Amino acid sequence: MDYWAYEYFKAFQNKDLTVLSSLYAEDVVLIEHPGGKTFEGKEAVLAENKRLFEALPNLQIKVVNQGTESNGDGPSVFNHIEVFDGGRWIPVVDIITYRYGQIAKIEAFVG
Repeated sequence: MDYWAYEYFKAFQNKDLTVLSSLYAEDVVLIEHPGGKTFEGKEAVLAENKRLFEALPNLQIKVVNQGTESNGDGPSVFNHIEVFDGGRWIPVVDIITYRYGQIAKIEAFVG
């Protein structure tokens, strides 16, 4: 597994906003699909993470598959994961784009 994706999912699983903050670029963007709801900047993304952690206290994550690709924005890691919300496993694909060793963009495709 990609080191940065591993650290991200470990911090997410542990609901560790401090570690997540250290992984995010200041101008990180989170886009949630379907719907395209967008959060721009580290503070906005961390606030959404916190909201999700509070809404899903039994959150669990397991990585099913992973691949990498380089594009004009920087290297990206495609992560097929499953998220347990306390009652069921939900399939999610996260595309995480890195810039200078930090997470610059996350696109989360839920369902």
